[in-house]
Order: sequence, then structure tokens, then C-alpha cells
Amino acid sequence: MPIENIHVTNSVFTAREGGLLSESKGIELRNVTIRPDEGPAMTVNNVTDASLTDCSFISEPSVVYTGTNKNVK
Repeated sequence: MPIENIHVTNSVFTAREGGLLSESKGIELRNVTIRPDEGPAMTVNNVTDASLTDCSFISEPSVVYTGTNKNVK
């Protein structure tokens, strides 16, 4: 089921794998750091109206975009 209207601020995440935003709308990450042990820090798939502001994605590649994303900044 799609998630909507999630706001995360001033947070640090360390995990084995990075985050996945999929089939989402109205997501805001502000001043968020993601440090995965492997893979991209964030995968964005079929997301609408998302804002990733002042974020640090510590990996290579940092963000991977798949599917159809609209208005992702």
C-alpha cells in the first residue's frame, strides 16, 4: 500500500542496506543522513512530490532513481 505525507527531520540512519521509497507521495526528508554498509543510500521508485533537502547519502551510488518519479527534488 502506498505511503503518503511522511516528514523526517534531523535524523541519522546507519543500516546494512539503504532506504527505499516506493509508490510514495508527499515525502519530505530534511537534514537526514543515511549510511548503508552496502548499496545505494536511497532508492526512489515511482515517487511523487518528494523533497530531499540538506541530506547526506553516504555511499556510491548515493541515490538510484527507478520507475516513474514526478516532482522529486
